[in-house]
Amino acid sequence: MKNRFSLSLTPTTPFRRGRAKTYPLPESGIKPVKRRKCKRLEWYAVKARFVIQVEGQTDGMQSFEDRTMLVKAYDFEDAKKRAMPEFLAYGHIYLNPYGEMVTWRFESVLEINHTFIENFDPKGTEVYSTMGKRRMRPEYEWHPLKDQEEKAE
Repeated sequence: MKNRFSLSLTPTTPFRRGRAKTYPLPESGIKPVKRRKCKRLEWYAVKARFVIQVEGQTDGMQSFEDRTMLVKAYDFEDAKKRAMPEFLAYGHIYLNPYGEMVTWRFESVLEINHTFIENFDPKGTEVYSTMGKRRMRPEYEWHPLKDQEEKAE
């Protein structure tokens, strides 16, 4: 099927006479040029797990550390790439008080979070928080109506 639309381009040389050449347009027409967004370095929190391996330990509970590191990166993948050298260098071997060799080994990246923080306040800026559950105890209880009644008396 022949394209009904065509683009007419006139030559730039003033000496040429006659009809201008026509060039067929693609079926979908002319598409706008997409502007690429300029990427900026932003703060990301990269959380990784390190297992603490004790020489000869085969049973019981194994200790681990979850470590969160702030990095400035362009995106999530870049944040992981920038944190990895530090995570791999973090592991070290030492002798514990019982004469056993202990190593801290990087296990995995658990999560990467974009912090949306642009400037850090010198007084303090929250960069990470977590929520969990614990066993309820009497000292954790909250009774606002009961507390108001006690204050009124």
